[in-house]
Amino acid sequence: GPALLDADTGHARVMLEVLEPLERLHAAIDDSAVDLIARQQPVAGDLRTIVAVLRMNADLERMGALTRHLAEMVRARHPSCAVPSGLREQVQRMGQLAGRLMAEACAVIEAGDVDAAMGMAAEDDEMDRLRGEVYERLLAATDGFVPGQVMDAALIARYYERLADHAVSVGRCIAFRAGR
Repeated sequence: GPALLDADTGHARVMLEVLEPLERLHAAIDDSAVDLIARQQPVAGDLRTIVAVLRMNADLERMGALTRHLAEMVRARHPSCAVPSGLREQVQRMGQLAGRLMAEACAVIEAGDVDAAMGMAAEDDEMDRLRGEVYERLLAATDGFVPGQVMDAALIARYYERLADHAVSVGRCIAFRAGR
């Protein structure tokens, strides 16, 4: 969000530093889950939990990778801003929505709140609408975007839309774990 809109390489650097230990944690979680399946041969609810954890871990890993792409884009474009001025409002809303959905995904994991998890899909619809709005503006080319800006804006919109999709998928994993 702020790193993209303000071309803030310091914020981008902090995000990249935060992601490094998380990437190692994803591998450890996968290894532990596979080990549990092999050694304990879980059934029923325990197996559902392990499968849900593996799925959520994959979603969370992708969310980290998408966040990495956004931070790297800030650094690559500095001192320029990767977001064209004609799309700042849409990208700001997408960043806020992605942040909210990621926070909700963490909250539903912590609380195991299936109803909240299932409600996340409606917010994903808004993200899809915003992505479509960005694409339409880029295709209309009425704002005089240069080719590099078009590519950056399309990627940013796609990354945010995928972040939202993965957050919603985490919610679905919570519902799966609960048998819904």
